[in-house]
Amino acid sequence: MRNGSLALLNQCLDRVSADQDVSRTLDPALLEHARRLFAAHDDGQPDIAVLSTVGWFHWFRLIALDGKSPEEKEMAVKAFARCQIYDDTPLPQMIVPHVLDEALDLATDLLHRTATSDDPLLADQAVDAWRRIEVVMSADNPNRAAALNNLRVALLLRFGDTLELADLEEAVAAGRQAVQAATADDPDRVTYLIYLGDTLQMWSRQAEEPAHAEAALPVWEQVLQILPAESPHQAASLSGFGHALLTRAVRTESLEDLDKAIALWRQAVHISSADHPDRGRYLSNLGLALKTRYDLTADPAYLEEAIAVREQAGLAAEDAGESE
Repeated sequence: MRNGSLALLNQCLDRVSADQDVSRTLDPALLEHARRLFAAHDDGQPDIAVLSTVGWFHWFRLIALDGKSPEEKEMAVKAFARCQIYDDTPLPQMIVPHVLDEALDLATDLLHRTATSDDPLLADQAVDAWRRIEVVMSADNPNRAAALNNLRVALLLRFGDTLELADLEEAVAAGRQAVQAATADDPDRVTYLIYLGDTLQMWSRQAEEPAHAEAALPVWEQVLQILPAESPHQAASLSGFGHALLTRAVRTESLEDLDKAIALWRQAVHISSADHPDRGRYLSNLGLALKTRYDLTADPAYLEEAIAVREQAGLAAEDAGESE
């Protein structure tokens, strides 16, 4: 059924192209073939030949009906939006604005499915979908920052499968672009900054390259300048800044950086409730920074506090385990 219907529709499109007569698409029998082809399509196995043909068939029908058929436009948009996210062949520029919103919805759904699946093919499809969307999205599109952040997420999900550092590097680049694309009054801009800081630290950890963590220093500074004090992300952001400072302090033996890191983790612990799931981690990090301070200065006060803090961290971890 697929091949026969596809052949009939392509014959029609060839004739439309040859004689510029879009009314050829108004044949009810051809419409039924197009509907059946699209209904049988499986997004899990994209059939670009079917999607492209169905998209053009309905687009020309829309023109033949003087643009007055919402149903024809809807069908064309659905088919072309799938071409946009699943195929590298660029759509004509005149069509892209009509399909972009649908493509964003499809790519978002694909990203959600990727996050809950072990299928590596889905991760590849999600990365490619968001790359293709980024290419055609204008610089002033209000959804551009969110789209770039979703590309970052897709790359991180694929990294979880492949452990390819190139994906982490590209995720950092997408995170930087998301921050740049967000306007100063965008309420999500601080969230993109936090994500960028976290991604830089992940890249540093996986690549064993301290410079990547240190690159997060100005990012965390921006976060803490604009993040409301009562934000639920405050403690984690303080900890992120502490990590970046500690990384540089270990490399440079800077007591100034080390003292800042210690102060940040003290603050993170202070604002975290006793039952906060990350309180133990903040205490553990504080203990590590204090021990590093002792290693650099041989001041026993720092060692004594480090031991006491690490004991608190162990108790906090036990409490968290009991509450789970």
